[in-house]
Amino acid sequence: MVGRRAAAWRSALVVGGALVVGGGGCGPSGRDCSDNVETAARARRGEDVAAALNARDTDRGYRDGLAKTGEDGIRDGFTAGYDDGYASAYERAYAEGFAANVEAGRRVGASDPEACALGLEDGATSGAQDGAVAGYAAGAAEGDADGYALGFDDGLASCPANFAPSPPPATPASADAPARPSQAAREHCYRLGFDGARDEDAYRRGLDDGKRDNPDYQAGRREGEAAGRDAGRAEGDADGFADGVRDGFDAGYAEGAAQRYDECFASAYEEARGAAQAAAYAEGYDDAFGAGYASGFADGLASCPDAW
Repeated sequence: MVGRRAAAWRSALVVGGALVVGGGGCGPSGRDCSDNVETAARARRGEDVAAALNARDTDRGYRDGLAKTGEDGIRDGFTAGYDDGYASAYERAYAEGFAANVEAGRRVGASDPEACALGLEDGATSGAQDGAVAGYAAGAAEGDADGYALGFDDGLASCPANFAPSPPPATPASADAPARPSQAAREHCYRLGFDGARDEDAYRRGLDDGKRDNPDYQAGRREGEAAGRDAGRAEGDADGFADGVRDGFDAGYAEGAAQRYDECFASAYEEARGAAQAAAYAEGYDDAFGAGYASGFADGLASCPDAW
């Protein structure tokens, strides 16, 4: 039991009436339940059945609450007090343990040779990829421009112009006819009314009210809470500090290793990017020159005087 509480609190600290029917449609018809007399009646029937069940469960829970004994109150109070004491102590002790060990973890992480080696490897890979893309794009842009200029001059000297056909007209879409209400829609509206009005917490709320109005239970609960809170504080303090020390070191180590990784990544990235960009520029220029020339040639033909 204590282990589960510690895990839950550690996780939290580390990670930081009337039914409105319709709206989304009712059944296969897609209509609102109020659109039809029969479907509206089915929805109201579902509400009435759910309301009757809610009242039954609330009354049963209240009577069970009044039947609780002082021993029941001590037991429930101890659990509630323990949880409260454990939570408050764990949170405070966790913060202390975390702060006490985070710097030690950061120093160890910053000197991790594997973090630098991985950064150098990833930096070189990413730099080469980005440099190749940037260099190819720059070369392609200039090659396309140069090819277009030469092609335009050659096309203007050749003529005549070209013409493109007009696109065909778009075909209008047809609309679907609305569906009529069905038996499935009426049954769905009953379920919609029932589910919207059903209170699954009715018994629990009645039970809580019964316990509150039970003096023997309340006296035992107060006694149990005091004892449970003391026990919870002691264990929460020990568990919280131990978890904080461990997590503080891990967090500091991750921060230091990440900083070292970034430093090594940056140095390898710039070097690899520069080399790859220069190599890819010529390839991009050559690949784009032909396409630019063809485009320029076509535009040059289209610009010929009418006399041609």
